[in-house]
Amino acid sequence: MLSHAAGSGPRLDDEVVRGIDPASRAHLAAGSPESASELVEALLGLLEAAIIPWVPEHGSLGASGDLAPLAAIATVLLGQGWVVADGAVASTLRRCCASTD
Repeated sequence: MLSHAAGSGPRLDDEVVRGIDPASRAHLAAGSPESASELVEALLGLLEAAIIPWVPEHGSLGASGDLAPLAAIATVLLGQGWVVADGAVASTLRRCCASTD
């Protein structure tokens, strides 16, 4: 997953990233019910906590063009990558640890 989260450039607007999440949830819900429900809950948890994955503007050059942005979101679910919360950019690990103090 980390090797695919190799986008570049400025981060996408928060509204765009929030728009990616519902599309991902809909796609996941059509797949395997077991894995889909856990992933959907994790993605919803991010939205409910107002934690937005840091997704770079430029990414995949493949046919679908969504691999790098989705990988950037997935790194957050793995406890890595970067997030935007309370208007500030922070590492996912630092943000998660700060929220449990």
